[in-house]
Amino acid sequence: MKKYIFGLITFVCLTFQNVKATNCVLPLKPNYSFFAPLIFTKNGTLIDTENVSPNHEDIALEAGQEVLLSCAPSYFKHFSADKTLSATCKEETNLLVQDAEKDFTSDLSCGVRSIEEIITPVNGCPSNCRSIEYGYANPIAGKSYVLGEVCMNVKTGRMLFVHTRLRKDGTHTDVDKVALKVRGPNYFHQEHPTTYYKIELMKALRLDDLNAMYKSMFGPKNIPLISTKRYVAANMLTNKQYLPVTKLAWNYAIVNDEEHLENYDSLQEDIMALQVENLEVYTGSSGTLSWKAQNGDQVEVFLKTNKFPVPKYLWTVVKSGQKVVAFAILNKNNVSDRDLQKDSFCSSKCEEISWIKNLKAEKQYKKLEHGYVLCCEFNEFKRTITEMPNISGTLELFT
Repeated sequence: MKKYIFGLITFVCLTFQNVKATNCVLPLKPNYSFFAPLIFTKNGTLIDTENVSPNHEDIALEAGQEVLLSCAPSYFKHFSADKTLSATCKEETNLLVQDAEKDFTSDLSCGVRSIEEIITPVNGCPSNCRSIEYGYANPIAGKSYVLGEVCMNVKTGRMLFVHTRLRKDGTHTDVDKVALKVRGPNYFHQEHPTTYYKIELMKALRLDDLNAMYKSMFGPKNIPLISTKRYVAANMLTNKQYLPVTKLAWNYAIVNDEEHLENYDSLQEDIMALQVENLEVYTGSSGTLSWKAQNGDQVEVFLKTNKFPVPKYLWTVVKSGQKVVAFAILNKNNVSDRDLQKDSFCSSKCEEISWIKNLKAEKQYKKLEHGYVLCCEFNEFKRTITEMPNISGTLELFT
């Protein structure tokens, strides 16, 4: 009986401690209209997220913990004169701000996303394309961090490439090491891309209009199943406070039959499981998917007339030092043997790549229905995938 009472008291104490340790739980994406501020400790560290609630990433704070909320260089929606606010955890989603209790999701949204984009030159991006850097400002450290760079053709609606750097799996992220650039506090005070491109893309992705157009082109039983994935998915973010990256216009990878393109997700999982410091990743699209029309001809597939092409390949290049490997995934799961041979533009090295464990399980990378994968040496890959920027130096296969 004494052991039972002692165990019960211990359980209650531990439970109380756990509740106290997460006295405030701040959801980063409670709804689509909420733009979460970045949340820093008082000494300027971007706070890591926790899986406090199922399927969500949240910020957990202790009661009384002081933090800095930042929308810089933009402003809060309801505190329109403020770019930053000091806050103290009270309970649940309630914080003390300027001596008043405020609900995090109702009162403390930014006016726009806290991840910034600027139009600025990017290495390897053609002059007729738009080049973008994205990242955030740390108002306490007085630094701006460039998390990635993008090249896209706004006129044709094609994303050429995005370049970012990943952390070693399971370790705390040092943003000074993982950022592509570290600049001064006002670095993101430059020209920003407008929302027009994304609005146009979202309209072009409307399934009712797409299916009506494709039905007339390909027939009612031969319609491409268009959807989107992310070039930089949520599981590739070095801190889940960067979740706004998944909503940026360039990050929508147009795919055919998303539910069956499992190898694209498996490759991202294999990349994130790599135990490598300073891992660099380039990813993008190439070519245009062709589809059999009602008259028997093969025609290229777009979301609208000659704009927003459905890619033939989704590609990824993984680099660690001078070790590089390139992957291309066919964005079509019903390819004939003849077409597969024609579209296999490199001597595939998948069996030599030891770390693609998900892709190699039961030879998933060879399964057309999951998205056929080519694993290429960089120089051979670059001859076909011209969107990928050049990499200097002597390269060896990243096995």
